[in-house]
Amino acid sequence: MALKIFNPTRTGKGVDKNQPEKKRFFLFFELFFRKFWNICLVNLMFFVTLLPFVIVFFISVFNGFNLFNGFHLNDLIWIGVMLVALIPAGPGLCAMCQVLNNYALQRPVFLKDDFMETYKNSFRQGILMFYMYLAIFAALIGAFSYYLDQSLQGNSFMMVMMVLCLFFMFLFYMSFCYMLTMVPILDQKCWPMFKNSIIFAIAGLKTNIFTFLFTVGITVLLILAFLTVNISITLLVFLVLMAVIYPALMCFIILFNSYKLVDKYVIAPYYEQTEQERPDEFHPRNPEALEPVFEDIGSREVTVETKAPKQKGKTRTIK
Repeated sequence: MALKIFNPTRTGKGVDKNQPEKKRFFLFFELFFRKFWNICLVNLMFFVTLLPFVIVFFISVFNGFNLFNGFHLNDLIWIGVMLVALIPAGPGLCAMCQVLNNYALQRPVFLKDDFMETYKNSFRQGILMFYMYLAIFAALIGAFSYYLDQSLQGNSFMMVMMVLCLFFMFLFYMSFCYMLTMVPILDQKCWPMFKNSIIFAIAGLKTNIFTFLFTVGITVLLILAFLTVNISITLLVFLVLMAVIYPALMCFIILFNSYKLVDKYVIAPYYEQTEQERPDEFHPRNPEALEPVFEDIGSREVTVETKAPKQKGKTRTIK
């Protein structure tokens, strides 16, 4: 007896357009698993923009690059080359975030076209944003290591500075999350977006703490999971995760949580002030002239059972 799921004449249960919206927590996992392969594809496209840096990094390590032995002239040259190799990564990150944001908002996506178009449009802003935050985090990490070393020597004031440094790390991390949301969709200069991102990092504290724990928690668990194995295996697994899913997963979590606040306080007020039609919403010029062709009954649709015509001879069945 054939399974009913493969019967093309059988109608299924409709989807009620007025059904209550799902909880955000469950909606996230539903969207993630529904778009899993597409998320992996866009992650792979981003990894292509990261390949120059990966290649230069492994070449530099093969030629003796090691910051644990102190800075040397050769190391500084390699750092400069790696920074140049990171140029494509900034716009690539913006392009990936634009695609993932559309997935999170359940909008239609043309993966290749949307990625390439956003890459071109966000090229300059993406580079500025990427290097600005790279410099900020490098300075904060350097300051934190210095304060930690001084506090271990008994300097209590440096302990206070270390805690303050951790706070700024959290603040700028959340600011970076909102910049990832704004750069691909807003036509603004980098400085106004940076100021708004700082405000959002403070204003949306509850959501930001959840995003921080989710993203950083997953990262810490991955690090702890591979610390027990050989370092070369750890690097290989990390490289595979970077190519397949890890950056896209982190960005998808960030965008799913941060867009709502940006839309409420930046995007929606902009279109209200300029009296422009939002490109992501349908605004018919004459709504009264648009008569519905059919009535959407959704979940009220009744399942109709139909019998398939009898066939002569032997038939195959799915077991």
